[in-house]
Amino acid sequence: MGDDVAYHRLALPAVPDPAVSAHQGVWTAVLKRLRESETQTALPYDLLVHCHSNLSFQADALQGDLRPGADVALIARLREYDVPVEDRATVWAEVTWPSGGSHTVLLKPKPGGDYAGSFRTTAPGLYTVRVRAHGETLHGSPFTREQLLTAQAVVGGAGTPGQEPGDDRLVELLCCLVSSGAIGPAFFEQWGMDPNLARRCLARLCRERPDQPGDG
Repeated sequence: MGDDVAYHRLALPAVPDPAVSAHQGVWTAVLKRLRESETQTALPYDLLVHCHSNLSFQADALQGDLRPGADVALIARLREYDVPVEDRATVWAEVTWPSGGSHTVLLKPKPGGDYAGSFRTTAPGLYTVRVRAHGETLHGSPFTREQLLTAQAVVGGAGTPGQEPGDDRLVELLCCLVSSGAIGPAFFEQWGMDPNLARRCLARLCRERPDQPGDG
């Protein structure tokens, strides 16, 4: 790849002896200095190793409410060769509370190969969730997987994380303009809209809008 960068791809060793498993092993990287230097004592190399596995693990923390006291659902998925890993793994979550305390949640297997569990927030703050899995592959080799997630609780919070609360001021303005007659057919025609359909949609939006403090 260049004078100072080398790329090597190592395939899984195929051992002909049937008594020896070819689905696990140890790879060793040996770094050797190419040029001797009297002043340089450290090894002038960086080694970056990437590996790929046919056993994948994905976890999610789902929140429908950000207020303290709400439940946080934990879902984990284990797949080997895109096939659900069932009855061959144990999945759990280590939850760290905002106060620093911890709690373990066992994720139970569900139909389809997913694992599910939940916990309830008790105080405002950030909750760190370390979801872990331990089991055996189809070939009987042990494996471990883990993923770090976060959940949060906010006083007065509602809705899902990452969603900003809706701003009803534009809706209130449109409802006011329609009800007062300030917006007429000419306005909608100017923007290429059917006046009757547009007013019908706005009227339905105004009817479905929840009452706000101070509404008559």
